[in-house]
Order: sequence, then structure tokens, then C-alpha cells
Amino acid sequence: MKQAIAGLLISFFGFFHQQILPQMSIYPTSAKVTYVFDGDTIELSGGARVRYIGMNAPEIAHPKSRAQCFGKEAADENKKLVLGKTVTLVSDTTDKDAYGRLLRYVYVGNAFINDELVREGYAVAEPVKPNLKYAQEFYTDQESAKKMKRGLWSACP
Repeated sequence: MKQAIAGLLISFFGFFHQQILPQMSIYPTSAKVTYVFDGDTIELSGGARVRYIGMNAPEIAHPKSRAQCFGKEAADENKKLVLGKTVTLVSDTTDKDAYGRLLRYVYVGNAFINDELVREGYAVAEPVKPNLKYAQEFYTDQESAKKMKRGLWSACP
């Protein structure tokens, strides 16, 4: 009887460890955006910082660097899209970057924020391996933004 119970417990914990635990995340899958740093980085309620995957927005002014062309506009658009709103966060292969920020695809309702910023010319497609789930979509939408001279594609040399 003890062996049967022990066997069941081992089976259960093995199943839990292999099947259930990997699907559980210690990171939020949705949260309210409390601060927008720039066009591709936000802070969530609870303090987690999120860097959007697959794209890169121009930098705003920092103590160590000058603002890049269209940086303020990208930050303002990101604020308009997400500040004060509840976002859904979807991971790819890598959970965090070298700075400890969560790497995520960000949605507000059905709006795919990473891609919207690229499509409207507030950011450039910049997928980084191994996070390539939407790389082709980002490149396609960047080409469209260039062709239509949207955002930074018309404002920046």
C-alpha cells in the first residue's frame, strides 16, 4: 500500500513538474500600464518593466544621450496607446533582456501594439533571435510605412 501511494505521488509530481509547471508564469500576463518610458518600454502596476519585442523606437533624451529623430513622437504615441490601460503580455522564446526587463508582445484588446508602432512609422522592425515569431509581419509593415512615408519615414533623414 505504501509503495502504491509513493508511486502515485511520484507520478503526480513528475506530471506536475513536466506538464503544469512550465505553463505557469511568475510574470504577469496582463497588467495596467503605469508609466511609459519611451516608444518601446513601459512599466506595469507592480513595477515590472517591459521592453517590446521585435521593434525599436527612436530614443528620447537621456542624461547620457541626445534624443533621436522622432523619439518624442514615438513616446507620445506609445502613451496614447497604452498608458493607464490594461495590456495583455505575450512572451516569445526569451523572457528577459540584459537589463532585466520582460520581453513581450503587447496588446490592448485586439490591437497589437508592437506592430502598430511599426506600421504607423513610430518604430522600426528589429527582431532579435531567438524572438522571431512576428518578424515577417514587422518587416512587411515597416515596408508599408516606408512606402507611405508614415512617421519617422517622412520626418527623419
